[in-house]
Amino acid sequence: MKSDSGKVSIANIIALAGLAGIGVISFFGILMHSADGKPGGAIIGAVALVAGLAFLLIMAIKAKGAEENTDNWRYVEWGCVGLYVIVAVLCAAPFLRFFHITGGSAAMQQQARAEIEAINALYSNYDQQRTTFLTYAVEEIKNYKASGQKAAEGDALAEYVEKVVVGDVDRWGAKASALTQVPEEVLAHLKSMEEQVNTWNFMDLPSLAAAIENEDATAWQRLSEQIATYGTENKLIPVIEGGAGAPYTLSGYAQFDLGTAPEPKFAQMLRAADGITPLGIILLIVLHLMVLLNYIVAPRSSTVAISKGKHISGGAEL
Repeated sequence: MKSDSGKVSIANIIALAGLAGIGVISFFGILMHSADGKPGGAIIGAVALVAGLAFLLIMAIKAKGAEENTDNWRYVEWGCVGLYVIVAVLCAAPFLRFFHITGGSAAMQQQARAEIEAINALYSNYDQQRTTFLTYAVEEIKNYKASGQKAAEGDALAEYVEKVVVGDVDRWGAKASALTQVPEEVLAHLKSMEEQVNTWNFMDLPSLAAAIENEDATAWQRLSEQIATYGTENKLIPVIEGGAGAPYTLSGYAQFDLGTAPEPKFAQMLRAADGITPLGIILLIVLHLMVLLNYIVAPRSSTVAISKGKHISGGAEL
């Protein structure tokens, strides 16, 4: 890729810029289909593509300027040029994907925001039910204690108040609220994802998609497990019936309606995204022409086989 003088020519710089553009954009295109959002695979893929194209370009230029066995080198030259075109076409998908995704980012951003809103709604719905159940339980336990109802043999409510509530009802209610609320770190993580969606950094999209997908899959299950855990370990949240002349009784524990789990459509949209846009095609062609310009202007050897009886020269320094 260097001129005969050994100096870096303008054509060399243009070719390097073209290869850099192809590599960077292909990196983002490969990254967009990453399931975990980690850049390692995308870096390897982009570097391999650029290295392969650079090798074919160097070999084509070397073959074009060969001084000996020119007929054989001519096969190498055209073979490398042909392989370059084949590789460029076969490996164009990630490059074109990037522009396809950027062009449709508004719909993806809307879907990501909708999924986070759905997860927020799940937590909000749970919290509203939790608050209602706890408020009612605290009120009914106070009413039970104020009623002076005598405990019958095997009275589950009397045993619950004696062994679980143990003293001040409001203090018990505060502890029960802390045990049953959605963990702060979960809400903080959700808030962080919401900020990422609003920022919409293309470098972060694959990891954001993986995070939202994981939250879609685990939020409902996490709440269900949390309810089961504090129900078994802490006997929460009690449902108490009675009053208005009827004896107070412990009828069981709160049953939550969590609705349906959110669907991870955003991650599917991002990983399935593939397409061709006019801008992507134009830039792909321009960048490859920038690379191939180095081959086009490379000087051709003036030496030809004796049997040919010809003297050919071609190419020019840029």
